[in-house]
Amino acid sequence: METRRTFKNEVKSIKEAFGFLDQHLAELEKSPKNHHRNVKMALTARFLNHLFSYVILTERGLILDASNCGRSATETTAFYWLVCKDPSSSSLYDKEQSPRPIDVRKKLEAIGVDVSELRDKYGFESNIAHVGNKYDNLQISWEKQKSGSLHIGGGGDVNTRREYLQAVSHYIYMFVLHDPNYVVTNDAGN
Repeated sequence: METRRTFKNEVKSIKEAFGFLDQHLAELEKSPKNHHRNVKMALTARFLNHLFSYVILTERGLILDASNCGRSATETTAFYWLVCKDPSSSSLYDKEQSPRPIDVRKKLEAIGVDVSELRDKYGFESNIAHVGNKYDNLQISWEKQKSGSLHIGGGGDVNTRREYLQAVSHYIYMFVLHDPNYVVTNDAGN
């Protein structure tokens, strides 16, 4: 409840963003029933769940765990892009073992998709996910030099949580970037 009071604008924006995803899923449901449509729906649901978990964990201040959900959302985004750009790739979804994220990105590059931002985002999130690096400090409040309190069960820096909550819109922007049903532009109009 405290987070929702502290981050009123961010929470309002997140509700609107999830409203968009709800509309997106509803439009997919209206499209002709086929395997490609079903895979897009399944990927959208998976993305939505990862992003929802990301928000809940961020609200609680569990930033490292939220980052893992963000990484999963980014991985799902790459697969969604591939299915949008090459509908025949929907068959990869049903394989016993799904393609590794790097293989999905290579397939995207092979069909001319610029994956640089996606690769950078996934790399950053992977760095946070790995144990024993500077990002482990996201779960520590430094009271004095070389001493601090650990955030067990949440908490943490308000500005970090704000940045994470503000990033939700960008995750969604990235997700639908290559969906042919949308014309997606960034803040600069590109």
